[in-house]
Amino acid sequence: MKRQTVTCLQCGWVLVAYSRVEAEAELASFYRYVESLSPDERQQRYGDSRPTISRYERCFSCGNSYKNFRPSKEGDCPLGVTLQTIIQYD
Repeated sequence: MKRQTVTCLQCGWVLVAYSRVEAEAELASFYRYVESLSPDERQQRYGDSRPTISRYERCFSCGNSYKNFRPSKEGDCPLGVTLQTIIQYD
């Protein structure tokens, strides 16, 4: 499945558009995985930090709001790069 990408109007970073439901499901899956680790593994890999839904509401690069993006155009980013995700629709 090809996903829509969006471009930050503040810094030009390209991210993959997710719905809030998809982001919440991804977080729930991650939390289940982290809870399956031993306490030592959990601490070593992730420390005390836990991502929240707000991570999906800001540009990975500059922190711009998810509301300030446009659909990406060809050439906005090189082919083959790893893209982060951002909420773009509910």
